[in-house]
Amino acid sequence: MSEQELSHILLHEQTHIDRRDYLVKPLMFLLVILHWFNPLMWLSFVLMSKDMEMSCDEAVIRKLGPQVKSSYSGSLLGFSVRRSGLMTGSPLAFGESSVKARIKHILAYRQPTSRSMAACTLVIVLLLIGCTANPKTVEHPAQVSDSGYSVDQLLESKTKYIGDASKVTALLGAMPLPQGLERAGIELTTGSRPYALTINYKVNDIKGMWNDELQALSREPLLHNSILLFSLIDNADIINYSLADEGINYSFKFTREEIDKLLGEDVRPYGADEVGLRKLIDRLESVKLTP
Repeated sequence: MSEQELSHILLHEQTHIDRRDYLVKPLMFLLVILHWFNPLMWLSFVLMSKDMEMSCDEAVIRKLGPQVKSSYSGSLLGFSVRRSGLMTGSPLAFGESSVKARIKHILAYRQPTSRSMAACTLVIVLLLIGCTANPKTVEHPAQVSDSGYSVDQLLESKTKYIGDASKVTALLGAMPLPQGLERAGIELTTGSRPYALTINYKVNDIKGMWNDELQALSREPLLHNSILLFSLIDNADIINYSLADEGINYSFKFTREEIDKLLGEDVRPYGADEVGLRKLIDRLESVKLTP
């Protein structure tokens, strides 16, 4: 090879050495071996090798000046032609990787101005900040009505099926608890009709207040909750309640037919939107248990 070709090749390979590409490339080979089944790894390897060679070409042009573009491209082409019949293993060789694209890139290459470099650096910094930052989530409090119902959460958790346990649980969480009761889990009956929801409660501070007194404290608030549940769970047929304290159990239930009769209409349309749901909540105060 000529002295000029030798100079170009040595500068190119010296750039690889200065950048520790001889360490990066084996590491990439190892990753491709481990992820041989992943086409994205092969694509990444090819693109990385191409960028690596083009970057070294740019470094040589910057060092020798733009006037060597033609001679450097000729060296690259000539070296590639001489090596075209050889099977080589390392894409670090001067004229072996993406020669056509590299020659086009060299001829079109212009050294970036300080202004464009500063702009690129700023964009990269902003992207890094945006991708690595972990901003604290601002939690907006749920919109709660005067009666203690979270209207937003109720509408968000509306479901067609009583078997959707996560949404049913979310609906219960958006409703106020009667005084002295603590939720103790739910049970879903979805195998065949009637489809039922059983809500278990534990009595936590009403010792000895069973039968009439406990009914007065719990049944009416739970009736109101049941009305909303029937409006927001389309296929619910029965809602059972089970209250327990120290081995004493008290159970009762509401059916859809009972609720619809009590309000004089099907309650499901109320759950269609926020206006309807608020209208139903406003009606609850006037809904009383039949003596």
